[in-house]
Amino acid sequence: MRIAITGGAGFMGTALAGRLLSAGHSVTILDGAPRIERVRHLLDGADIVAGWTQGAAVPGLAGMDTLVHLAWSADPGRSMADLAGDAAANIGPSIRLFEGALLAGVPRI
Repeated sequence: MRIAITGGAGFMGTALAGRLLSAGHSVTILDGAPRIERVRHLLDGADIVAGWTQGAAVPGLAGMDTLVHLAWSADPGRSMADLAGDAAANIGPSIRLFEGALLAGVPRI
C-alpha cells in the first residue's frame, strides 16, 4: 500500500512510518519541520518531501492509497493566546489538503 504521512517527522509520524515500513508498505513523508534531519535515520526506506508546509500543494498524492494527516501547529501557548490565528494556521490548510487528496483520487484519508 502507498501511504503519505503529513507531519511524518513528529513523534507520532515517525512511529507510524516505522511500523508501516516494517510491514512492507511504501511510505512518503511530508514535513516542513527542521527536525526532519534529526529523525531521517528513523525513516530509512521512506520517500521524504522535506520543506512541505501545510497549505502548500502536496506533491505526489496521485497514486497514493492512503493519506494520514498528522501535521499541526502544536504550540499550546500560541493556540491559547490567538485561537483564531491558530485555527487559520491549521484548519483551513487541513481542509485544502483533504480537498487536494480527494481531487488526486486518494481513496482513504
